[in-house]
Amino acid sequence: MTEQIPNHKLPDHFLREMLNPKSVCTFGANNDLMATMGSMQTHNMLKGGITKVYPIHPKLEEVQGFKAYKSVLDLPEVPDLAFIILPARIIPKVMEECGQKGIKRVIITSGGFKEAGPEGKN
Repeated sequence: MTEQIPNHKLPDHFLREMLNPKSVCTFGANNDLMATMGSMQTHNMLKGGITKVYPIHPKLEEVQGFKAYKSVLDLPEVPDLAFIILPARIIPKVMEECGQKGIKRVIITSGGFKEAGPEGKN
């Protein structure tokens, strides 16, 4: 006997903002395209046609031609997507701030969670 799964129709916008965002905030990018994975990914987003980019950088005023913000909480709007390429130890704080800002979609590229201790393994 095969159990039937109800046919739920997902709203048209269910993944649209993640797969085709109009605005993205980026963590981990700087102005040297070869220095960090975050820089390369931000550059690739720009080449892919995303024109509304909000780089988050604690020290730089501008990243790849866009005004940089010290914190995601300083952004003038809630972006469709946060793209986070940072060390594992920083991710919890960044995620907390993304939640405070109201960001609903996040992509994290990171390593070192297992090495962070027991809480990183879960």
